[in-house]
Amino acid sequence: MYLLEAAVYKRTVAWSALVLHGSNAVADRLGALLGRQIEIALGDIPAQSVGLNMVVSTMLDVPFTSQWLRWPAIASAARKHTRSAPQNIVTAYECASWGYVLRYAKNCAPTAPYIVISILDLNIFGLSYWRNNSMWGDSGFGLTTIVLRCSQDDFIHCQTSKSANAFGEFCVDLRTVMTVKKDLRVCAPYFPPNIATLYDRLLPSERLLTNRNADYGHSFGSDPWIALIEHRQRGLDGPSDHYLATSIALSGYWCFAEVEIADAGRFIISEAESEDELVEAAA
Repeated sequence: MYLLEAAVYKRTVAWSALVLHGSNAVADRLGALLGRQIEIALGDIPAQSVGLNMVVSTMLDVPFTSQWLRWPAIASAARKHTRSAPQNIVTAYECASWGYVLRYAKNCAPTAPYIVISILDLNIFGLSYWRNNSMWGDSGFGLTTIVLRCSQDDFIHCQTSKSANAFGEFCVDLRTVMTVKKDLRVCAPYFPPNIATLYDRLLPSERLLTNRNADYGHSFGSDPWIALIEHRQRGLDGPSDHYLATSIALSGYWCFAEVEIADAGRFIISEAESEDELVEAAA
């Protein structure tokens, strides 16, 4: 299974004030945010030990497809702040993108043992659609960086829906995996009660980590990693505990990964900068 060496989450505010300074200012600030957080997450791990370093996102597709933002500008800015700069960004699988990156890495069998994934979901333009939605409730915005050590027996499971009820299929698939892997605690995505009620109907609730939707909102692909950070910070994990990190994109993609929390890992949650601080940093 994957060994979770680090998980670092930083909340963010809407970046609409910074947008007024132009795409170059946003790209530079995004690069700095990514680079600094990757460096914190890596700790003493040498850069040459990282076999793959990727950024994934649910909501940054519009800035990129409109070409208002360009990835090379962000990557160039990130390289100023870290020994291991991200190589590319994936938005195609939305909340589940981190799982598809892990599946890709497993298929490619990278020679270096560590994978770094940064889950970047910022409401750059302050769009109302991303603030809250009937499908997932209120949103939580932030950046999560995880560092995973790979092994030969890593379990990564990616699936697509066969009907319009992707969330129902996700829950049924999760129940099947939980039936086979009876020792796993599950980090399920954060959804409001009207959606999460399906967890209660289909899944053994005693094996689910707490649904923190009321505190974080639905934080897209970051949800399971926030859950594991808090679990470690509260001292709730044991030396032989195993977890299933899960995410679903309501467009029909989902993923599960079996993880163990490293004894001496780095697990951090930090608060957002204010909009004024963002603008001052860009000035």
